Amino acid sequence: VYFLVSGALLAAGSFLDGLDGSLARLLGSQSNFGAFLDSFTDRISDSLIVLGFLLSGAVDAVLALGMLASSMLVSYARARAEGLGVSLKEVGVGERAVRLLAAIAATFTAYINPLTLFAAAIFITVVSMITVVQRFIATAAALRR
Repeated sequence: VYFLVSGALLAAGSFLDGLDGSLARLLGSQSNFGAFLDSFTDRISDSLIVLGFLLSGAVDAVLALGMLASSMLVSYARARAEGLGVSLKEVGVGERAVRLLAAIAATFTAYINPLTLFAAAIFITVVSMITVVQRFIATAAALRR
């Protein structure tokens, strides 16, 4: 039951997170602070997802740390590149939406088989690291021009 509730909360939170930026654009109320706040709360959300995976017992501390570090590096690579004037929007196979979908699917199915959390943690870690490499290459190419 806890996995179903967790999955529903994760899905609802992800939906609302995706809606806030669209709503701000629609209403013309975008701001630098809003963009900062969105990114900041996304990192908190990522951390809580990893903590949930760890506390489930299906994921050990080493995998949880790898999952967290690789997810954070995805967002750091984009933020740092954008600070240098390089847009990395939609660069990489493991953007936040992909990672969230994997976490949501695993959480919903974990009550049947808790190993889905382990598999999702590996998937999230691997696609995140691939994305970090893709973003590094794209940034290096753009800055060398």
